Amino acid sequence: MKTILTSLENLRVAVQKDFKKQVIFLPHSAKHFESLRPLVDAMLEEEELECKIIPIPYYDKCGDGRLKEIHYEGEDFPKEYEIVDYNCYDFSVELPDCIVINSPYDEFNPVWTVDSAFYSSELKKYTNKLVYIPWFITDEIDPKSEEDGKAFTNMEYYVTVPGLFHSDLTINAIGGNEESLSCKDRGVCRKRY
Repeated sequence: MKTILTSLENLRVAVQKDFKKQVIFLPHSAKHFESLRPLVDAMLEEEELECKIIPIPYYDKCGDGRLKEIHYEGEDFPKEYEIVDYNCYDFSVELPDCIVINSPYDEFNPVWTVDSAFYSSELKKYTNKLVYIPWFITDEIDPKSEEDGKAFTNMEYYVTVPGLFHSDLTINAIGGNEESLSCKDRGVCRKRY
């Protein structure tokens, strides 16, 4: 029995060395990559993680919702990062452990959209951990300010989007402000007051 347990432990150690957890970042815009960069940098330092940055295409939309011009900014990302071409990554084969997005709108943004293959509902099919990190920061909102009160109204737009509800985890940079969107807990977004 001890020999079997030792063999199983040796197998576990060998498999752990050969198979790293895979974390995929799917930014659509080079300028919005900055919101993901601290996490990417930290994960690239972890030996047990395989971290890939896969910029995804997005489209401008006509007023009636039809797609217009396609944009792909993969060449515009910081040169110190290895960029993976989205055409060369097969989610159904790779089945990444974690997918990180920063575009939660799916088809509901009236001005632009990521390619439908990268909608949160599609990505959720290929991972057990879909993470949403907004590209904006809400730490400057003062709920007592009339001008900033508009920000709370605008929150209704970005806290009801598909990416937020399909995600298993939402990370939002809120700084010291306790009255802005703080987290996603069991599928429900909440404001702390």
